[in-house]
Amino acid sequence: MASMYVRYDKPQKLDLLTGFALAACIVLGLLIGVGSVDLAQTDLTVLVTLFVALPVLTSCVAYYLGWHMKKHTVSYAPPKWTFEEAAFSLDEVRRLRRSHNTQYLRLVARSSFWHFYLPILCVLLSAAIPLTPLLGIDLSSSTRGALYLANLLILASVSGIGGFLSTSNDASHDFSLPLLREASALAKTQASIHGVSGVQLVMDRATVDGLTVYRRPRVRIGISGLEGQVGIESISDELGSVRCVQCTLYPRDGHAGTVWLWTNTDRTFRKRTGVSDDVYYVRNPVHSMSRELGVKDVSLVTMNAIALAILEWRKLHGSRSDIDRILEDMGCT
Repeated sequence: MASMYVRYDKPQKLDLLTGFALAACIVLGLLIGVGSVDLAQTDLTVLVTLFVALPVLTSCVAYYLGWHMKKHTVSYAPPKWTFEEAAFSLDEVRRLRRSHNTQYLRLVARSSFWHFYLPILCVLLSAAIPLTPLLGIDLSSSTRGALYLANLLILASVSGIGGFLSTSNDASHDFSLPLLREASALAKTQASIHGVSGVQLVMDRATVDGLTVYRRPRVRIGISGLEGQVGIESISDELGSVRCVQCTLYPRDGHAGTVWLWTNTDRTFRKRTGVSDDVYYVRNPVHSMSRELGVKDVSLVTMNAIALAILEWRKLHGSRSDIDRILEDMGCT
């Protein structure tokens, strides 16, 4: 991926020295594995050094190597991004996450649960190898040696990969994907609500010199029977929650547009009509036991936004059986 804005530098001497140190740890592990240490005749200090200290050192060296190669081998000069709105289906978002992270592997910062906890498990497994006789597990010396070496190789691989993937560099702020998993979960929840149609995940996208970045993921939905007349956009910052919901009844037939806004800091819908500066709170039309809507009340907040838009539309255009049925199903009259 050649670009005038991103340059990949060659590994530095420190990277080579660190790689040599990692190789030395692996070779030492190989020698231990082949030599199959006699547990009964070996001093406790030596056992701790070989089966605890050496794996920990291997993990630290491998992580540092991955961190350093990600941090110091990329030069980035930010271009001037011009963003345009782009809409995606949930399937397209899933494919985008995989393809984007693969294409910009050396630029994005992402981590996995296993990148940090699997090394701990490997160290614990290594420390347990000398204890196998005490645990009543009868392993031959060659089996213990092979297990130790395989464990050390896995430990080095996972630590190095984890250090590389989780580390950010100068380009990571631009190229790391925004909170797509949270937005996708929000979209799935809203899609299950009666009356919702046209679920899309919308982002701001910019492309310069073959480089593409994304910003501001939000979920956009419509109302069945009122497509093109009502739009609802929602933003989520964490799984299973909603931070902001904006519902818009677009101007039509000489009627001014109306906007309702709910935020996690206010927790009550505010209404504004047309270009007026008058903004006021409105009552939630959907009955519930909650006195105020919280960030975890995703379905309830969405249902209230839908109900507010339908009630306003009926006031302007009159009743219609299909949208009246949506209100009835939500418990609004």
